[in-house]
Amino acid sequence: MSPSSNRLISAWQTVVKRLIAHWRLLSSVALGVLMATAIMSGAVVYFDALRELALKNALSQYPAARLDVLVRGQRGPTSPEEFEKVASAIRRAVDENLEWLLRDRIEAGKSPTFFLTQPGDEDAAGRDNSRSYFAFFPRLHENGQYISMQPGGRLPGEEALSGPGEPLVLEAAIPLEAAQLFDLQVGDTMSAVPHWRDMTPYVRVVVSGIFSRNDPGDEMWYLETAVLNAATGPTFDTIPFFLSRKTYLEGLGPA
Repeated sequence: MSPSSNRLISAWQTVVKRLIAHWRLLSSVALGVLMATAIMSGAVVYFDALRELALKNALSQYPAARLDVLVRGQRGPTSPEEFEKVASAIRRAVDENLEWLLRDRIEAGKSPTFFLTQPGDEDAAGRDNSRSYFAFFPRLHENGQYISMQPGGRLPGEEALSGPGEPLVLEAAIPLEAAQLFDLQVGDTMSAVPHWRDMTPYVRVVVSGIFSRNDPGDEMWYLETAVLNAATGPTFDTIPFFLSRKTYLEGLGPA
């Protein structure tokens, strides 16, 4: 065995003897280091939790409607694929930044504003203040929790009523106040006419159902007033045509 190896073994023997002789002192030092590390690591978690608790306490001073986080996205053409691109980007950003703060999420979509006429009067579109838009609002389909359908009505189907090469005909549900404003009943038809040049000159809409809101003050309806109705406002007589999500993205969108 070489002299350098002998010196290394001798040194380790000395170290082990010293450790055994002073094990109580070394144990105290090791335990102290371990505790200090745990405290420093826990301090970060503690202050993060304290900051979140303080934020939640501050937010609790406001009504729920003032704390809604409204995120909008606009993209075309309208299709399931394009919608999913926007929705996925928004969901990812929300998950990364706000997920811990949220208690609910509501998605909806709407079209640009259309002129509104009686069937056959499409050439007169835009001469009055009658307007419409199409929207999908999945919460409306949740077992009657948010809306009550008037007798004889139902939620719209997911298929167009028209065949290939025919003018597009869709079913839609409308709110009670819009039905009263235009004196509409279940089964009545209106025409939505785009104000821009389009391959589809108009869309015929058959009223499949007329609904009333179970609780107009529910914060879910904030999305309707803040986004869906925002483009028309009180200066226009407006009918929102509520479609199923599938009909909106696969029927109306490609048209």
